[in-house]
This record gives sequence, structure tokens and C-alpha cells, in this order.
Amino acid sequence: MTISRHNQLDIASERDIALAMSQCRKLLTEMGFSEHQQVRYTTAVSELTHNIIKYADNGVCKFHTYMDQNRYEIETIVEDNGPGIADIEKAMEAGYSTSGTLGIGLSGVQNLVDKFLITSTSKGTRVEITMHGDRMT
Repeated sequence: MTISRHNQLDIASERDIALAMSQCRKLLTEMGFSEHQQVRYTTAVSELTHNIIKYADNGVCKFHTYMDQNRYEIETIVEDNGPGIADIEKAMEAGYSTSGTLGIGLSGVQNLVDKFLITSTSKGTRVEITMHGDRMT
């Protein structure tokens, strides 16, 4: 696939989360993702960027779009320099929350996207999510 666009947003406030969601929706629309896919993916980005503010104070949200004649794909990387996740396996359990919220959590994010990868150390957390689609011919 050919890389068509890279975008990076700093995440340090609720306003930045809204900007990330808006940018995400715009990219998904331009690429031709369905309304259903847009809602799913934007919800995942919202959850991940909210986690930055909640657990790490600040971080970045990077969008990468890839398109060719037959396929399109959006990849988002959300990173922070927070304290990390001590037990990723536990954090991936459905309904697990360290803050008592009913958010969709990391397991919910994983269920909303086509590809999910998380790495975390005491120096920060990185989550990569991807959604892809096929062009109608």
C-alpha cells in the first residue's frame, strides 16, 4: 500500500481529545469508511486519548492513512510517557477499570478495530489500532 498521509496531535486536554476525534472522523470520511466503521473507530480513538489524560497527563495521537486502488487503511498510534500498565493481561479483561468508570476500556477498544497492539513499560504506553476496508469495484 502507498502511504498517503501522516498526522500527529499532542494530547494534553479535553480540547485535544475533541480535535483528535474530529480529525479521525474527517480522515475516515475522506477515505470512504462506512458510517458504522467511523463510529467504531472514532470511539476507539476517544477511549485511548481519554486514557492519556486520565493516566499520563499528556501524550500524542498519530494518524497514518494508506490507500491504493483496492484497499484503504487507517492506523492510529496513541503514546504517552506515563507510569505504564502494570498488568496488561488484567487491563485487557472486559469490564476492568482502575478508576471505577464504566468506560469501554482496552478490551472494548480491541473489539472495535481490526488490529490492536499494546506495549507498556514503566516509561509509558503505546497502543496501535488499525481499521481497513476494500474499495467497491
